[in-house]
Amino acid sequence: MKSKLTLLSAGIATLIFPALIEAAAQPSRLVNPLGGSSGVTSLDGVILIVVNVVQILLIMATVLYLLYAGLMFVTARGEPGKITKARDALLWGMVGAALILGAQVLTTTLKTSVESILK
Repeated sequence: MKSKLTLLSAGIATLIFPALIEAAAQPSRLVNPLGGSSGVTSLDGVILIVVNVVQILLIMATVLYLLYAGLMFVTARGEPGKITKARDALLWGMVGAALILGAQVLTTTLKTSVESILK
């Protein structure tokens, strides 16, 4: 346990150390952590990037869950209880996919509505 904790602390220190050196070298200057090439200059741009990343992760999780539901169908071998569980898993996987895609449509619609109101 102690060696795992030491290894974890060394890994975290390795990741954080370069940022601390950079901050110490330029203490009076705020730097965009996403870089100049990303084009993100405001908080809403950062939020949009975070939402897109989370959406991609959720889509991957949904695909894996749907594959699991398919595996449940294959391994059910005609047993009614297992087929019902597989059907429920497929249903909830599809509901999850619809919610993820609906969230993207909703955020795009809200963004365009707010932009048109503010113009």
